[in-house]
Amino acid sequence: MTSGKLIKSVGLLGATLLVLLVGACGSSDEAPIAPKPAPKATAAPQATSTPAPTVDPEAKKYGGVLRYAFGSTPGRMEPILAKAVDKEFMQPIYGVLVRVSPEYAQEPQLAKSWEFTSGGTEIVLNLADATFHDGSSFNAQAVKSALDAIKDPDNSSLSASVLKPLKRIDIIDAKTIKLVLEKPDAVLFPNLGDVPGMIPSREAMRTTTLDAFNLNPVGAGCFKFKELISDSSMKLERWDKCFDPARPYLDGLTIRIINDQAVQLANFRSGDIDAFRLAADQVSLLEGAEGTTLQKADQPSFSYFAVHRNMEPTDDVRVRKAISHAIDREAMVAGILDGEGVPIYGPIVPAHGWAWDPTYKKYEYNVAKAKALLADAGLADGFTLGPTVWYGEQAALPRMNAYADMLSKVGIKLDLLMMKSRESSKGYQVNGKYAAYSSGLSGSTDIDRMLSNHFYSTARRNVGKTVTPGLDEVLDKARGTFDLAERAKWYKQAQDLIVENMLEIFVYAQKLSLATNDSVQDWEFFPEEGGQNYFEIWLEK
Repeated sequence: MTSGKLIKSVGLLGATLLVLLVGACGSSDEAPIAPKPAPKATAAPQATSTPAPTVDPEAKKYGGVLRYAFGSTPGRMEPILAKAVDKEFMQPIYGVLVRVSPEYAQEPQLAKSWEFTSGGTEIVLNLADATFHDGSSFNAQAVKSALDAIKDPDNSSLSASVLKPLKRIDIIDAKTIKLVLEKPDAVLFPNLGDVPGMIPSREAMRTTTLDAFNLNPVGAGCFKFKELISDSSMKLERWDKCFDPARPYLDGLTIRIINDQAVQLANFRSGDIDAFRLAADQVSLLEGAEGTTLQKADQPSFSYFAVHRNMEPTDDVRVRKAISHAIDREAMVAGILDGEGVPIYGPIVPAHGWAWDPTYKKYEYNVAKAKALLADAGLADGFTLGPTVWYGEQAALPRMNAYADMLSKVGIKLDLLMMKSRESSKGYQVNGKYAAYSSGLSGSTDIDRMLSNHFYSTARRNVGKTVTPGLDEVLDKARGTFDLAERAKWYKQAQDLIVENMLEIFVYAQKLSLATNDSVQDWEFFPEEGGQNYFEIWLEK
């Protein structure tokens, strides 16, 4: 690999698949790129490919340990209670049934092929010849047990809602399993590339408690768990009985847990780590650096500012629209993201690819319109909005101060209350006791889950359980078709309903960057946690 500057832009444009991805965006210095036309798929996806063929050992080298920095210790290492942020640690250990690529193609992994039958209500999975790290067989019974455990309401799995369309699971034989759905559902299958598709050893799960298994996870992925030292590192070692005996190429993977991005950068420059994700203001520091490769990718996420829809005065949609008009999104991208993102005005962002419309711009920055709406709502003299809490604590203060400054120009005073991130999230999203909240939504591989989890009338994160006429029906229609053009149409209608009712104020979508030294080869950077292709990475040294 050539030393020096190399920036590889990884698009998340829809190519061959069915469901959707939310994400982030291109640099504000660049004109938005129009999406590729949606594929005219009208049927459920078929497995037209097989696991990637064995690679010529002359082309790729075996050996070495990849050292990668990540910002936090995992909360859980088992798929029942794991959260989105935990997937970065889990994916190498478990692999997934179906891998979702950065182009959103569905690729065989632990399910080597599949077939949709009965009008899309049945999915037959043919499983790979793999072995769990404890020596037990990766088979249909293990898959059924894992999915049943997630669906079991007694387990309170965070992934249970994803499998809600699943009516039952039938074992055909040791290597074949059938998923029977209540009705055609285009969202369930790609989620087998997420936490629900990370299958633990049935034998290990049966012989210990869930908490004990969490400390010594056993999967069938290409890397075997070795040790986890909290707030320090996790070490994994090569497992040559995963879905392809030619993989992985690495002898091991060490994830260094470093929560300070400045320290991550220092470790990268000193050669103590091989790769890390850059903060927005670090990108310019490494562009053109000798021996460094940068990859940029649209993140499936967005940053938003939310107000309580059942509290006065923000129960008035005019007030919510005034707040939207008061926020200068372009200034936020320039000042908070150092240009590594784009302003957004709805929940569909560039990483949605085929559904993204770069011309969509409603309730944009306009101080005069904001003041007029407030006057119309009887608030010409302004008001105090608070307590206003946020996720990110001290690190997010620049963002919150920017909001406060912008809103002050239309007479709205933000009463900022900093607290622990988890407390602010629970206080607003679960208990609904704060007037406003700022955060980001990320870590999911499909747009439906992100929209439905916040805006469906019965959703857990729908603060105040707002019922938006027609929205549930539109989201249901989007799930019920396998035609991407149809799905895009329904999601654009959902976006219009969400924005017209100003259910949240969408601010920007971020582009993430990965820095690797030049020894790291074939890393296909995917900023959705759990989507990395660690099994393909090799080291040139």
